[in-house]
Amino acid sequence: PGAAEICNGIDDDCDGTADNGITFTTYYADADGDGYGDASVETSTCDGAPSGYVSDATDCDDTDGAINPGAAEICNGIDDDCDGTADEGVLLTFYLDADNDRFGNVSSTIQACSPPAGYVANGNDCNDSNNAVYPGATELCNGIDDNCNGQIDEGSSRLSTYYADADGDGFGNVNVTIEACSAPPGYVTNRTDCDDTNPAVHPDATEICNGIDDNCKRGVDEDSKPDRPQSISGLTVVCKNATGLVYSTPLVSGVTAYNWSVTNATIMSGQGTNTIIVNWSNKNGKVKVSLTNNCGTSQEEFLNVSAANCNAKQNADDEESAENENTEFRVKVYPNPFSDVFHLNVSGLEEENLSIRIYDILGQLIESRISIPFESDITFGTTLAKGVYLLEVNQGDKVQVIRIVKSE
Repeated sequence: PGAAEICNGIDDDCDGTADNGITFTTYYADADGDGYGDASVETSTCDGAPSGYVSDATDCDDTDGAINPGAAEICNGIDDDCDGTADEGVLLTFYLDADNDRFGNVSSTIQACSPPAGYVANGNDCNDSNNAVYPGATELCNGIDDNCNGQIDEGSSRLSTYYADADGDGFGNVNVTIEACSAPPGYVTNRTDCDDTNPAVHPDATEICNGIDDNCKRGVDEDSKPDRPQSISGLTVVCKNATGLVYSTPLVSGVTAYNWSVTNATIMSGQGTNTIIVNWSNKNGKVKVSLTNNCGTSQEEFLNVSAANCNAKQNADDEESAENENTEFRVKVYPNPFSDVFHLNVSGLEEENLSIRIYDILGQLIESRISIPFESDITFGTTLAKGVYLLEVNQGDKVQVIRIVKSE
């Protein structure tokens, strides 16, 4: 009974209990020998750890020596370091490759140790719905970033420069351009517009008198004076000393004044308008008109007018002749009066054609032969009714007017 109790499994002090008062320590089975024990398999001893036991109870898999709290976590779907989480910090990111071009969509990812089906290790695809678009693809001229470098159609030999056409007039602004394979909406191939805010201003526009360079020729209102009047309407053969003759020219937009002048006649009214009333003298003359707008005055248009003796008491008998100041040009009519036909005898320049017109006494054109070859003797009259007529013969700038009478 007086003996000291020691750790030997014997009741050394005869108190009925072996090893009482001795400190016991719990040890845990380390079946995989990794130095970390299985908390579910334990034993207590007072003389140190039994073989195959350790004092640590933190092994989470005592069948695998690579799994313990001191192990490095690797990506294998296992909690290698026994912290309660598998693969923490070592998972890899994979990217959905919907178009199967081997390049993934950075916006659609999954964490895994190896790529699942339909996923790849990179997220560099810029269009995962088009398998022709990926890094390294050939850049085509198609308005698409084929090679995913952030640029569209760069380096394509088919690229062209297009110019903004903000006003929609078909002409572009040289200062606003885009490189493309075809013209984007609002762009055109030319760059010749000088005002891309005004669709009425472009190189094909008509220059009008408005203080603007309408046609982009770097000049304001150039060539915007009125065009020469188209024509003058009125009698070209009148009776000597006729009154109340009307001459007019078509109305033109923007014209502020119609400038009339006459020779051997008098303007009675209408100056400044497109129609005038004229009293004629006993001589041949001209009616002239030009147009004025805010930018200037046009060239003149003119009408030659012949004054004929319409008085039956004129000093002539059955044959009648006349000549102008140029004695090389003479016209003779015979017989006159005539019952069926009359002959027209002309002496002049044989290389120049003749123009012959017959008017009634009111100045209405009855018959004409324009630009006919020169002949010294020409026959007329079969189609004329009985009455008095004015015969006008022209050769170049020479004119003769003769009164003729058909008696039957």
